[in-house]
Amino acid sequence: MNMFRWRAYMLLRINLLQWILLIILVVLTAGCQPVVEGQALPAGAEITFISWRNKNIEIYKMNPAGSQNLTLTPHHESYPVWSPDGSQLAFLVAENGQQHLAVMDADGSNKRLLAENILALDEAPAWAPDAQMIAFACVAEQRSSLCLVSVTRGWMQIMPGEWASLGSIQWAPFDPIILFHAMAGTSQDIFAYTTYTDSVRNLTYREGQDLSPAWSPDGRKIAFYSNRNDHPGLYLMDIDGTYPYLLLESNIQNAFRWSPDGKHIAFSQPAVGKNYLCVFQIEGQSLRCTQKDGTHPAWSPDGQFLVYESRRGSHSHLYLTDLSCNETLRLTKDSAGSFAPGWRP
Repeated sequence: MNMFRWRAYMLLRINLLQWILLIILVVLTAGCQPVVEGQALPAGAEITFISWRNKNIEIYKMNPAGSQNLTLTPHHESYPVWSPDGSQLAFLVAENGQQHLAVMDADGSNKRLLAENILALDEAPAWAPDAQMIAFACVAEQRSSLCLVSVTRGWMQIMPGEWASLGSIQWAPFDPIILFHAMAGTSQDIFAYTTYTDSVRNLTYREGQDLSPAWSPDGRKIAFYSNRNDHPGLYLMDIDGTYPYLLLESNIQNAFRWSPDGKHIAFSQPAVGKNYLCVFQIEGQSLRCTQKDGTHPAWSPDGQFLVYESRRGSHSHLYLTDLSCNETLRLTKDSAGSFAPGWRP
């Protein structure tokens, strides 16, 4: 091979290699649209959160255009939860030493109390799949229990049973079944309340702690935390409480959040002085955690983004992570702190 042909051959190989690398880069970054400073949220996104900006706890809503206060009142409003269709928000109102359950439209209008003369506990309420009822933790007849209230008809029902505490209320995606954990004696167990039979079933019966139940998006599995058998971590079980098994041995700080496709579970893992935000991929059993503080994760409806609360200084703020690009953006910068984000369906 003469010198001219050799140079042409080498140039062709270099160009071919460059094209191959370019194709690989395009494939790896396909669909990746990292969040950008100044473009706070993806188009069409809306996120609720709470803040102390006006010296009391109030509910705010953020979209790509900015933030607005939805509850500018002298009372404390907290635990906002979107209805399944995204048209309303349920929340708690603290007034005169009592907490009440209230709802409002997505733009902050049409506020109304649904349960005025009953003490609502510091737990997020849960909407029924058809948005006709809301379940919440309450103190009724001097006992901790689960209360149901109609959004449109004004009636309220108190579930049978009595516990020292009650939390992590979740309505099944398709069935009239409500999950929660409750303490009786020295142990916490997971229970299921069926609305049409007005009956409660124990799903776990063990010494120790079983808590933070979370329905899978298809309603076929329940994720929960347990410290059973000296193996604390993330467990899965069938919806009747059978076949529990350890999915991931780990300390868990707060509730589990399934991704919309049911392939991942987000949670917080305690560390020294902080909590790492973790995402566990069920298929493949892989775990990815941040090295910075992160709690209360919420998935975007398409599963591409996670918004969460993080304390990286003197105050907690909201951060957004694009999982396809592993890019993170701070969403709130006020001096009062921002907490407990929730993504509009």
